[in-house]
Amino acid sequence: MGQPPSAPGDTRSGNAGCATAAVAFLAVGLGFGSLFAVRAWRDVRVFTVWKPTTCTILATQLGSTSGSGKSGPSYRPEISFRYEVGGKTFTCTGWDSWALSGDYGGGSAKFYGRVLDRYEVGATSRCWYDPGDPSQAVLVRRIRPLYVLAVLPLAFAVLGAVGLYSALAKPGRRLAAGGRGEPLGRSKAGRGHAAWDYRRLAVRLAPETTPGTQSCGAFLAAVALLFVGFIAGYAAWSEWQDGNLRVIPLLFVIVFGGLGLLFLWIAAASAFAARVPATIVEIERRSVAPGESVDALVLQPGPLRLRSLRVRLVGKVETPAESRSPDVTVLSDELVSEVGRTAIGRDVPMEHRFTLRVPADARPSQGGPPRVWWRLEIRGVPLVWPRFMLAFPIMVEGGRSGASPPAPG
Repeated sequence: MGQPPSAPGDTRSGNAGCATAAVAFLAVGLGFGSLFAVRAWRDVRVFTVWKPTTCTILATQLGSTSGSGKSGPSYRPEISFRYEVGGKTFTCTGWDSWALSGDYGGGSAKFYGRVLDRYEVGATSRCWYDPGDPSQAVLVRRIRPLYVLAVLPLAFAVLGAVGLYSALAKPGRRLAAGGRGEPLGRSKAGRGHAAWDYRRLAVRLAPETTPGTQSCGAFLAAVALLFVGFIAGYAAWSEWQDGNLRVIPLLFVIVFGGLGLLFLWIAAASAFAARVPATIVEIERRSVAPGESVDALVLQPGPLRLRSLRVRLVGKVETPAESRSPDVTVLSDELVSEVGRTAIGRDVPMEHRFTLRVPADARPSQGGPPRVWWRLEIRGVPLVWPRFMLAFPIMVEGGRSGASPPAPG
């Protein structure tokens, strides 16, 4: 008899890798995000706490760095102005809160040149000073578009937090590992056992996949796509400051930014789907012959409000191919059973029994090549996001006579 596909291994190493990556994402996001947070807090205070007064413009010039390597110089407006607070005269140089802090960048030489043209030496202008430190003042209160780049470290931090939560959070309940089943009425809940710890049928299937397994890959894809989108956005914004508006950077923003948000949604949905109480599937026998029918059941713990839960029998064959991924052919994909809208309580799981019939022309399971495998796919659609899917491998044997199955045609 052919051999079934290999059983899933221990997922602890995968969870540890996911947790390590999540911690790295969280650290990078919080580290770089704190730089924006400090600037943002100062801008908030400029708008809400700093007091207005009148100042006199003393001098204006365009400050710049010399640049290094392939990077060009960065610029900032340096406007000196004088003002009085409480009978004392103060002199300050800057423009907005970023220039006041000595930061370069945020605009081109042409853009800052237009800023300097608005301030004539000897003219008066409105300015705002810090009442806690009157020597600090700005000529404008503004939120720089550069803050849009803060979305990148924010995405790192959110992805890291969600990934860490998904990797370290305990499952909704434990899976029972052994022993024959006992009737539901003898669940012995008072002795620390839940109703789903006892088998109803002979074989409890082990899940091949669990929700949340693709969250780390989606995290990486989302970050990479968002990074390209934000770089393109920054380029488009710089061009707009110089009076130009090019289509190509905008297309990059739309395409890469949109795809990044899509993968971010997939990553978040996958991570939160891991918190859905794991589905249990049991069948009458460990292996089923083509054309045979066996009793099966789905046990879904709660709390969970379902719109629907579908059970599908899927069979596929994988044929190795040189220098590319294997060719996959679908042998069968049929709906076996379905549960409609239902509300599942925390202590009373949903028990759904059904009859599983394997197609009469089903090819036996074998490790390959070619690899033939069969599995039950449980697809749940809750009333509230997210959806979840679990796959349970089953063994389709060649026949009850014990003879070897026919060779794949």
